[in-house]
Amino acid sequence: MRRASAAIALLLALNACQESGPTAPPEGVATLVVRAAVSGTAIATIVVAVTAPDIAAALVFDIPITNGVATGVLTVPAGSARTIAMSAYDAGGVETHSGSATVNIQPATNPTLSIVLTPLAGSVPVTVTLGSITVTVAPALTGLTAGDTATLTATILDSVGGPIADSVTWATLSPSHATVVSTGPRTGRVTARSPGQTVVVAMYAGVAGPASIIVTNAPTGWGVINDYDMHAINDGGWNNAYASDIDTGISVISDATAPLSPPAVWQFSYPIGTGGGTAPATEYLTWAGSTDVYFGFWWKASNPWQGHSSDVNKIVEFFDNNAFFGSYFYKMVGSGSGPFRTQVTIESDVPTINYNENQDQTPITLGVWHFCEIVFQRSNGTVRWWLDGKLKGSYSGVHYGGTQFVQAEVYPGWGGTDDTKTENDFYWFDHVHIAGSP
Repeated sequence: MRRASAAIALLLALNACQESGPTAPPEGVATLVVRAAVSGTAIATIVVAVTAPDIAAALVFDIPITNGVATGVLTVPAGSARTIAMSAYDAGGVETHSGSATVNIQPATNPTLSIVLTPLAGSVPVTVTLGSITVTVAPALTGLTAGDTATLTATILDSVGGPIADSVTWATLSPSHATVVSTGPRTGRVTARSPGQTVVVAMYAGVAGPASIIVTNAPTGWGVINDYDMHAINDGGWNNAYASDIDTGISVISDATAPLSPPAVWQFSYPIGTGGGTAPATEYLTWAGSTDVYFGFWWKASNPWQGHSSDVNKIVEFFDNNAFFGSYFYKMVGSGSGPFRTQVTIESDVPTINYNENQDQTPITLGVWHFCEIVFQRSNGTVRWWLDGKLKGSYSGVHYGGTQFVQAEVYPGWGGTDDTKTENDFYWFDHVHIAGSP
């Protein structure tokens, strides 16, 4: 038998998973996809043996062939001097091709590897590729309420981007918020259980594809008014009140830490010299009207942040159809360097009322993303708001001046009058979800 020659040129990659949860393969282990087109040959199976000085017994894998394509998965310990030897056999068990390569395998990204299997007699050479698996799951579910169901679909790709038609397994990091069951080889049904955030994971061969799940505090049965991922300005129903603010006061930047729609987020800039009572920009959304309204969004304030001496650091605002004046604010309050907390202010046809936190007084943490939610219900005279799923304030007997909410604004106004910024500060926003009562 002739010895095989090997041409080295491909990717061995261990897909990184999240630090927590059931998503990571064992430490120091690489998961590799084996793929080869064998149409036109007599090959019926490929056997792979992996040996190394620190591997006591050879690791052996049978790679099946379906519709002229050999596809399988190797899970091997990372380390140096790994010899990957491959032998191909026909239906009668006669060896037809062989080849090998000795490489170092890291528990992370590795150089791309191809192994050419040389025919032992006649036939044609066969190139086998080994590389990383990727698993992706779509869509991100951002506006579920308790009892809602939705379908997720997983896509598995091999090292050269070819689809793998195998089955995934599903898991959730927090079944108290959402559960998931398999409904097909690569589909799963999510059921929302209680408000909060979790991650649903599709797993295949030690590689995980995560999907973010948000179960909101919006009352059950409310319709979606807007759901937007902040990938552009003046898009998705949103408009800018002052064109001159674009790219100076507001811009779209890339933030890989964005919790729901990375990397695109809205950035509002407060440069040194910004005066009190102003906002860098205003993005607004209008709709036909709803008696009640829910607004959920991700928000981050820079660290440090210079609070206005009036304690007013606005975040978002709502308007109703009150002919006199009806505005409603979700704010961060606090002066100087903090501490800061949340507050809701209602300015209607009655004197301005500030509703302070009366449930949870944990201060806002600067420099990290927070999930903010607020529900204004004129139908029962209540207002409630949350930060990161914790109820911060809940009031009844609230007076609303109009009959319908008609506009939402990302209007991060800084303070009242006086004061100027002596440092460069920022607000960032990621993914908004607005719902209204029927």
